[in-house]
Amino acid sequence: MPRGYARIATIGRIDIRPAELDHVEAVRALLSDAAEWTASIGFPNWPARFPRDLVARAISERTLHIVEGDDAIIATVTLQWRDLMFWGEREDDAGYVHRLAVRRDRAGEGLGATVIDWAAQQVRASNRAWLRLDASADNLPLCTYYESLGFEHRDDIEGELQLPDGTVRSWRSRLYERACGVT
Repeated sequence: MPRGYARIATIGRIDIRPAELDHVEAVRALLSDAAEWTASIGFPNWPARFPRDLVARAISERTLHIVEGDDAIIATVTLQWRDLMFWGEREDDAGYVHRLAVRRDRAGEGLGATVIDWAAQQVRASNRAWLRLDASADNLPLCTYYESLGFEHRDDIEGELQLPDGTVRSWRSRLYERACGVT
């Protein structure tokens, strides 16, 4: 973990902190709800159920965070310090956001933007210049949302992913980055 990384942040009436292993199923449920919702509006880019080991590994690596409000988990985000799959080998100049999800009954409150700003603060505190993420190239509303938060489109990439049942799925993503004020 980079120096200066905030373990817990309180922003307004929410807390953002590293998830614990006993949060695995709550995080998986939140991600599943988000996947179901995005599929229902025509963007089935996430698996219906994220593998338990993927979530548990992110928790063990201290990259998966929960957002708590009103004594409940209301959002989750993974903030990594490398992203070989989407961004390839790069110098250590960025943090990478993955699996940002907000509980549907809290949508529209600005939580996504708050979590992105928190992630940018962590990147800045780690003396890194960029916050990066990827979004499904087909999900134009999501791409537009990230652009409204100050992210700039840098590239498009595509590939194939083998699912647990052996089927192969093609994917296409847009890569975005946002400056964090460190030069």
